[in-house]
Amino acid sequence: MELWLKADAGLTKLVDDVTAWTDQSGNGNSPTTSGTIKSNTTQRLIITPPEQPVIRNHEHKTWIIVNFYAINDKQTKVELNHLGWLDGKKWDVAYHYFDSAWEVVLTWLEKSCEKEK
Repeated sequence: MELWLKADAGLTKLVDDVTAWTDQSGNGNSPTTSGTIKSNTTQRLIITPPEQPVIRNHEHKTWIIVNFYAINDKQTKVELNHLGWLDGKKWDVAYHYFDSAWEVVLTWLEKSCEKEK
């Protein structure tokens, strides 16, 4: 086992935000982040690029749900859903930005996991 994240162990929290999640496998493969790991929260994050100020500063925020499914003891399926889009040309531009960006992010995640093998 390369990495074991338990829902009830190894969590460092600041209010409702998880700031660290320690690998419980003993291999020291704890994930790192430059922000916080959101866990079961309704708080909306501003992640739209500054080049899209109308969407970035809009009172409505989209949200992301990331699910991890164990395929076997060496593989995990990662499912990312970015939800809450409104109608309109500027929202379409933001949607298309993220549609491409999430592919890049998930590719980076996959490559970083392969390095640990």
